Amino acid sequence: MKKTTCLAGQLHITPKGHLIKLDFRDWFEIEYTPGCKNDYLEVRDGPHGYNSIIHEPFCGRGTFPPVITSTDRYLWIHFRSDENIEYRGFKAVFEFTKRPDTLKSPEIIPCVMNRTLMEEGELGKVDIQKDIMDFYIQHDMPIDCLWTIVVRPNWRIYLQFAEFNLEKPNDCHSNFVQVFSGKTDMASIEKEFCGSIADTVMSKSNKMYVRFFSESKGSKTLFLANFTAYRDIGSD
Repeated sequence: MKKTTCLAGQLHITPKGHLIKLDFRDWFEIEYTPGCKNDYLEVRDGPHGYNSIIHEPFCGRGTFPPVITSTDRYLWIHFRSDENIEYRGFKAVFEFTKRPDTLKSPEIIPCVMNRTLMEEGELGKVDIQKDIMDFYIQHDMPIDCLWTIVVRPNWRIYLQFAEFNLEKPNDCHSNFVQVFSGKTDMASIEKEFCGSIADTVMSKSNKMYVRFFSESKGSKTLFLANFTAYRDIGSD
């Protein structure tokens, strides 16, 4: 069986009013394949694995990636390597730079909610604070919110929607709900709902993420989901 190492995380300690500047130095040695299919490094413009990718994945030797600057306070970095050919990897340094006055969009207010070590609970649009909704409406920006559900180790999560009514059903570009298991990268997505029905979802681990996105601020969207922690029969 091929052994694969994946490391992913976010740079999220940026002070308010600043951006992140990422600079690759000294060495960059990652196995090259066409399209960087095996080993690669990718950087996304935001705190999560589903945020917009800044550049096509990087791989190869002898050429450094360009200096990367975020558009807000977060970067998400993902490095993947298999065991076929091993090189040194890469070295990068980051620094905080003052947010330029020329940026038209304001600094984003994070919309995140946590449900930690609960055996059951619910989540929905009603959780989004009014000041966050007002911020996105005032600045004519899409609303993008994330719920994190964490239950006990070796348990999993059963998610069932009690209500699901998107403002623009079947317009999957404008509004949707995504459910991820374990991580927020697109490889970990379990379901995406953008129609008039949302099915039951069961996680593969003890961590689940539920993302709500709407370009139209979702003023007419209503959704409510219930979650329950459960343990497979025979598990410790």
